[in-house]
Amino acid sequence: MKKPNPKDINNALSDYKACYKAAQYAEALALIMPLAEQGEARAQYNLAVQLELGLGIEQDDTLAASWYHKAAQQGDSGAQHNLACLFLAGRGLEVAALELFKQAAEQGHAGAQYSMGFLYQEGRGVSENTNEALTWYRLAAAQGNGKAQYMMGKIYADGLGVDPDMAVAAEWYRQAAEQVLS
Repeated sequence: MKKPNPKDINNALSDYKACYKAAQYAEALALIMPLAEQGEARAQYNLAVQLELGLGIEQDDTLAASWYHKAAQQGDSGAQHNLACLFLAGRGLEVAALELFKQAAEQGHAGAQYSMGFLYQEGRGVSENTNEALTWYRLAAAQGNGKAQYMMGKIYADGLGVDPDMAVAAEWYRQAAEQVLS
């Protein structure tokens, strides 16, 4: 089967997004499925999201994980992050969640950076390391991730690996609160 050209892929993805936003999930699937089967990572990711959420198709964590895995192998940071989340929740394929989060985080995915911070803070899959947690939280917070901004506030308020600083904590808490209010 001949792979579509980039312009056709972008047009199909644009049409897909319009259908998805309009809650026309069956139509969206009809647009995305052929691209996913042809190996287009963005299509595989979007198909996995619909499978995970059961939108226009029967909900299926295992199949969603399979499509996330295909997109993740091509370097899609969103797929790496979502697949790792499925794994940590005990759903889908058994792959190394930490490695997937790390791949996505190193590509600048703020959610994955927050997740890396959480894993280091809690010692889940890695040795507990407050400095590493702080590094990852700081990267995610700088991108506007509200959860990471909140954690930065908590770290400074509680003095976890840093000198307690209520002024710095208050600033991080304010930024986190703005994410909720925006």
